[in-house]
Amino acid sequence: MTWIDHDLSGQLLTLCQSGESQKLDYKQEMPAQARDLAKAIAAFATSGGGLILLGVRDDGSTVGMPNADQPGVRDALSQRIAGICKAIDPPVRPRLRWAVANDQVVLAVDVPAGSEPMYYVDHKPYLRHETTCRPAKPSEVYAAVKAHTQEPADSGGNTNATLTRLAGVLVTLLRWAHTDSDARNLKPWVDEWEWDAKNAAGTLRDLAIEESVNGTELEAELRTLAEALDEVANFTHTLGSGRDFDEVTEHVGRIAQEMVDKRISPVPFSAEAEGSIRQAILKYSRKLKDLWARAEQAPFTNQVPQAQTESGEMGRRLVEFSFYGVTLLEGQLREQVREVGLRLFEIETRTMYCDGGDSQRRAIAEGLACSALLSDVAASIEKTQ
Repeated sequence: MTWIDHDLSGQLLTLCQSGESQKLDYKQEMPAQARDLAKAIAAFATSGGGLILLGVRDDGSTVGMPNADQPGVRDALSQRIAGICKAIDPPVRPRLRWAVANDQVVLAVDVPAGSEPMYYVDHKPYLRHETTCRPAKPSEVYAAVKAHTQEPADSGGNTNATLTRLAGVLVTLLRWAHTDSDARNLKPWVDEWEWDAKNAAGTLRDLAIEESVNGTELEAELRTLAEALDEVANFTHTLGSGRDFDEVTEHVGRIAQEMVDKRISPVPFSAEAEGSIRQAILKYSRKLKDLWARAEQAPFTNQVPQAQTESGEMGRRLVEFSFYGVTLLEGQLREQVREVGLRLFEIETRTMYCDGGDSQRRAIAEGLACSALLSDVAASIEKTQ
């Protein structure tokens, strides 16, 4: 039978006996809710790809797909999965393969690793964690996007990896310190800030025990900042505690700024690092313009929430760029990049209400305004080449 994948059939029993894993998922039948399969496919695309076996119980025993030996049934299943995949953003096109074991026909949905950092269903991002497909936390989305778009931004010609890592931590902390207090205290952003604080504290303590740092003045500075971050990460939120949380955050920001001024700013950036930031800003300018132009054309579709999410991701990076001591961003340009970044993050935190489209229109207007401002910055940068 030409429709059977004989190679996969030969591996099927081994796959069923190996148990579910980061790369392998069993489903006894097509999920009653189509979105459940879409979420699993999106999760695998986010997490490096994987294989979903339809017609296999959780214990690894094969039950097969009913009547899958009939061409019409196989075509209907293939079309149904193709339709399910339309709910995934960005698009995912898994390869469908049919395998036979113990006279049972199993459908394998072979999901490729996605080229984008995160895949969404109903505007929610999904990832695979061990044997579970689940929604990604805001901090996980941020980490995935940051890793995907990471441009080298280390100090020019400087071979000191400690200072390079320290610079990355400090600009993240300064971004949070300058984020609008109302947005910073909202869920899920407050959770993301606390997650960043926890991880930053761990990184700083790792740097403090390095041989080149241990016993120096820098070690004491790193540990002081790590302790301040512990207060953020372990803060107990109660009614009316927002001001206290802001004070803790501002304390971190002051320490981080002092360290930037003392440890990072005096070290010049390389031409390569400057060039990387330059290219990133130009790219973001083009992307932001396209993103909000599409949202303006389709204001009551998923274009607006998608634009919010992607704008927030770019906003984070732009704010961080503004804290690096690059000569590319002198004076007013630095302030403009920071302003755009903070405004983009604020757009991401907005809630779209059932208000006749007013909240969508306000978000689009703000997105277009930010795009225009960043275009001006990009034009100024291009003139300096």
